[in-house]
Amino acid sequence: GFDGKPHSIGIDYALLTQQTPLNNVNYISFSYLGVSQVEKPDIVNPLSGRSVRVPTITIEGTAEKDSEVAVYVNGIPQKVSKVERGGVWRVEGIYLSQGKNEITAYAQRMDFADSEPADPLTIFAQLIPPSLVTTVEKQGNEFVIKVSSEDDLRQVATRLPNDQTLALAYDQQQKLWVGRWQVPFEYLDKQLTLQTRGVDAQGNKTEISSEK
Repeated sequence: GFDGKPHSIGIDYALLTQQTPLNNVNYISFSYLGVSQVEKPDIVNPLSGRSVRVPTITIEGTAEKDSEVAVYVNGIPQKVSKVERGGVWRVEGIYLSQGKNEITAYAQRMDFADSEPADPLTIFAQLIPPSLVTTVEKQGNEFVIKVSSEDDLRQVATRLPNDQTLALAYDQQQKLWVGRWQVPFEYLDKQLTLQTRGVDAQGNKTEISSEK
């Protein structure tokens, strides 16, 4: 009887020709071969849409007992895990690529058709640190610090020679981070080094940019 689970149906047929006094009669016989399909697994951890700064993550979920779960990242198979008692599974060491990673999973079981894919999980990996370019312009006794970056920086600051920190502001018109420092009298005739660093929304820091 029908158990409510998805099945794959195959049709096997045979052609039989029987001769009669007047003509030939062809008979076709059919037999149906049913194959149960494993239930679709679920990915429960981590949550979709997260951003990470690590090259590998752990995926956890639930699936039909006595099955195995194969994890795919951007359509490429990575690892297979057996479903433990209680219908839970866990796969460690799933490798991510820079940027967007779409992760899904299939449940597999001997003599059963593979399941439909689990609802996809999207993880964004920031493996390459953000970068910036700094220029310093001297205008009289004032230094104008300008920073450009192709990354989405949220904060940019410059360490000044007097051990103070100057926070730069983003200029929408110039598409630059800009800061101004009025050079104290005692530093006017000295060679100065300004160190600038930025941070993006995920907390990734740029390398320190030094300008003299």
